[in-house]
Amino acid sequence: GAGDLGQVKRMTRAGMGQCQGRMCSPALAMMLAQRRGISLAAIAPPSIRPPVTPIPVHVLATLPDE
Repeated sequence: GAGDLGQVKRMTRAGMGQCQGRMCSPALAMMLAQRRGISLAAIAPPSIRPPVTPIPVHVLATLPDE
């Protein structure tokens, strides 16, 4: 029932492994195109999310108690 590649990845957690989607994203796109009966070019790539910026421990240690 997923409408696009991003939804499939969110539902299945594909792309969370060691390859970070380099192997499963093309395979999922091909499967989605076949199931929907459309060309592979019609499958939009999933949105790219930048990694979260790490916060140094000393910053967390100096936060006021709440």
